[in-house]
Amino acid sequence: MRPEDTELKSNRPSFSEEQKLWNSGYKLVAGLDEVGRGTIAGPVVTGLVILPESLSGEWVSHINDSKRMTPKRRQYVLSHLQDNAIVLQTGISSVEEVDQFGNF
Repeated sequence: MRPEDTELKSNRPSFSEEQKLWNSGYKLVAGLDEVGRGTIAGPVVTGLVILPESLSGEWVSHINDSKRMTPKRRQYVLSHLQDNAIVLQTGISSVEEVDQFGNF
């Protein structure tokens, strides 16, 4: 196996929390994550995705924390997210915005 194909395998998402919400009747369940330190090291970037409950395919097993994925694997998953997500968005908050509004 080439180094660019390896990734840490622990702590893969189980979708158990999402499944609980879907089972409770929620139709749209959003997941989001942010990266950045705001005023310490620059802007904060946040990504949000809403996936269909019926999501399937071999690629789903590769969804993981982006910091645990190789660049090649991130691109692979992103291409499938772009094709399958109900919503896929990113947002950037500048240092000034974080100073003014905080990092929620």
